Amino acid sequence: MRVYNHWETNIQKVLGVNWGASYLGGKFAGIFQRHFEVPQCWAEQVAFATSSDTYDEFVISPSDASLEDRIERMLATDDATRADLAVALERVRKEVEERTETEQRLLEKLSLIAKQEDAIRALAAPIIEVWEGVLTLPLIGTVDAQRAADTMGRLLDTIIQKKASYTIIDLTGVELIDTATAEHLLRLVLAAELLGARCVITGIRPSIAQTMVSIGIDLTRLTTLASLRDGLVYCIDQTRHKAKR
Repeated sequence: MRVYNHWETNIQKVLGVNWGASYLGGKFAGIFQRHFEVPQCWAEQVAFATSSDTYDEFVISPSDASLEDRIERMLATDDATRADLAVALERVRKEVEERTETEQRLLEKLSLIAKQEDAIRALAAPIIEVWEGVLTLPLIGTVDAQRAADTMGRLLDTIIQKKASYTIIDLTGVELIDTATAEHLLRLVLAAELLGARCVITGIRPSIAQTMVSIGIDLTRLTTLASLRDGLVYCIDQTRHKAKR
């Protein structure tokens, strides 16, 4: 690459020094590295307009050595010129800047993914206030221990915010749960009742009932109804009776 009448050279001519066009060399190295998609590039200045040459000339070539290796070699052999070090430092500065930008973009993407996961979890188990003081939590699909724990936290927060008296946990859309998940659901029921919200479980399939019985959960201690509709009618009737008292 040959460059004529470059500002970096013109400044050195005014100052009467000959440091070489290190800034320009660093830029060329970075441009060639990105354009040709090679891990490392190095720009060596072979002609100097601050001397007797008509132009500044650079030879840009791939390099197997990293910038850190090249700088250490220069310092160890005392072969480094000011221009060499300036080029190396400019490349290091540029790489640090690019790495910082890349890390920032990755952090932004991770933050977006986390927000999307929260939204997906909320959609997968929506908590709906169907009547004053009555919440419904319809569960659909596979309910593992992690999902059950996340749902517990959201439900308990909603019970406090809405001052709910009843919560319907509908399992109609759940095919199967394991013993760990069944224990999570039991703890969810107990935690909700400690906050003053009576839990009603609807839509329990035979396979889920067998899992609950196998871990020692006494279903007779829980309020269970066949369908979500039955649960809504029960909870609404209970709230009306309380209001009449």
